[in-house]
Amino acid sequence: KGTSMDPNNYVKYERGSYSRNKVAASAGHRFNEDFMIQTTYSGVDQNGYRDGTELESDYYDITGKYRISPRQNISVKYARYEEESSGATNHLTRDELNEDRNQSGAEGEEFEGEVTRDEVLLGYNFDISERLKLTTDISYQRTENDTYQVKPYVSPEDNESTVFTDEKLAFKPKLKYLYGEGSSVVVGYDYIQSKNVRDYTYEYPAWKMKGTSRYKFEKDIHAGFILNTYKTGKFEFTQGYRYEYADYDTKKDNISKGIQEYSGSRDMSNHAYELAMNYLYSDTGNTYVRWEQGFTSPAANQLIDKHGTGDYRVNDLDSETYNTYEAGIRDYILGSYVSLTAFYTVKDDEIFNDMDGTSEWYYRNIDETERKGVEISAEQYFGKLTLREAYTYIDAKITSGENDGNYIPEVAKHSASLTAKYDFTHRLNTIWTVTYKDKYYLNEENEGGEVNDYIVTDMVVNYTLDNGLRLFAGINNVFDTSYYNSVEYDSKTGDHTYDPAAERNYSAGFKYNF
Repeated sequence: KGTSMDPNNYVKYERGSYSRNKVAASAGHRFNEDFMIQTTYSGVDQNGYRDGTELESDYYDITGKYRISPRQNISVKYARYEEESSGATNHLTRDELNEDRNQSGAEGEEFEGEVTRDEVLLGYNFDISERLKLTTDISYQRTENDTYQVKPYVSPEDNESTVFTDEKLAFKPKLKYLYGEGSSVVVGYDYIQSKNVRDYTYEYPAWKMKGTSRYKFEKDIHAGFILNTYKTGKFEFTQGYRYEYADYDTKKDNISKGIQEYSGSRDMSNHAYELAMNYLYSDTGNTYVRWEQGFTSPAANQLIDKHGTGDYRVNDLDSETYNTYEAGIRDYILGSYVSLTAFYTVKDDEIFNDMDGTSEWYYRNIDETERKGVEISAEQYFGKLTLREAYTYIDAKITSGENDGNYIPEVAKHSASLTAKYDFTHRLNTIWTVTYKDKYYLNEENEGGEVNDYIVTDMVVNYTLDNGLRLFAGINNVFDTSYYNSVEYDSKTGDHTYDPAAERNYSAGFKYNF
């Protein structure tokens, strides 16, 4: 009970454009009915789309699962991720984009980065009785991100380096009580401790300037929740409540000068509620209504703004809160599976990161925002052809303050996807996916124009043998659409800069299950 004891064994390799090599493998062994070990590895070695960029990464984990008794089991997992990257890139101007969208845009700059992440997870499940069940999850994660950059502001020797360390400890026990057919109540507690330390060092020989600063961000969360699900006949009723207390500490020490430049401590309390009703009107269909009053508390680093070079300040950012009203239906209609959801959300104090060029950023609360829209997905079967469609419409606007009536930045009004799978034989198939994203504004003022909409098409061909070997080949961005990963607008100069997305590229490989 509570955990699968079946091993998953496979090996996978992929070769693609930009000298991309990807390898993955997993192997497990079940020693007896109560004990098994599973290990997984994946690695990437590739150049980037932009000139001069390279990436190497390795991920591996090992998981042990042990059934202590018919009513108790435990799992332990250790995972490690290592990454090395190099090559500096900047957003490109329009002229640079037209000249060569592959260029780095960072002439004379260098970048080297290393990331290591270690994670330990412990899970414990205990069926105390037929009706009462205990689940406990404990996790610890430590990430270190080291970067070194040569940025020739005045001389070729100008450089900056950063050591960023992030630690997160989480303890999440919960009790579930079954009090009827399909009815249950869950009571739980979450403790999450986050610690972030950033050591920043700069050296500008021509200006005879150098120094080191240390930034510390800490956030402790204590939260309790209760979720009740009651089923009677064809109706399901859900009621939920969550309380969260978050404690923050932020500070900056100028190590070179031996002074503390700022410090701040805050705490926030938030409440969340949920009510829902689901009606199972047939064996295949259901309709539901749902209301949720929720919140998103800021991350610790979001309490700091950057006002110009080296000028960091504590802000007064608040948690964002929202009310969401939702109704939907899911069923098979005329041989097609259809899911339709309509929603309306009002947010107070929505958190938004305002980037003014590349040297300043501010976290702020937007007074009030409103989102209303629909989400539709469907799936049909026509012999050897399977079609899947998805469409989302979001009308997202600011509804109070100086930007009342403007659209919320970075939210596309329309997005859609169409996937077509055709089985030529039981061994050979092809899958085509077309994705559309609508244009959107870059800031609250809706200045600087809109980011262009785009359509991207991907395809893959699969051939599977009876021995568990699958061969595949694909083309990403089949029609070579020009679009951007991101666009920045500098309100002071009125200039746009662009991070171009990859052009048409290819991949091929195999996966063998054994």
